[in-house]
Amino acid sequence: MRCMAGEAIRSLPVGVAYISYVGKQGRVATRLQVPEIRTGPMPEAQFVKIAQCMIAASPSGLLVAEAEQQIEAQQQRLAGLAAVAEEQHEDPESFRVAAPAKTTATGKRRSLGKP
Repeated sequence: MRCMAGEAIRSLPVGVAYISYVGKQGRVATRLQVPEIRTGPMPEAQFVKIAQCMIAASPSGLLVAEAEQQIEAQQQRLAGLAAVAEEQHEDPESFRVAAPAKTTATGKRRSLGKP
């Protein structure tokens, strides 16, 4: 059954979708069809104007230069925090422990790292 449902979803034509959600009436499922809207090619200047309007209206939209500046500032801030953490970090006295002794092929016991 799931295989058939997957095939049906994968073979949907452009502009068709199945929507399913749980609301006050319980589970609701329906088929949605959006009419295809064909548009012609857009001049570059018009595209740039529309993109700038969308970025200006978006609370999270940034121009590339502003985004790069914010990324650089964030990287510098994180590097500074890492440097402070590294300076404050100290290994505890009991941090390193001796390795357990191993038995050699001849049956002798020896510590790791020592011949």
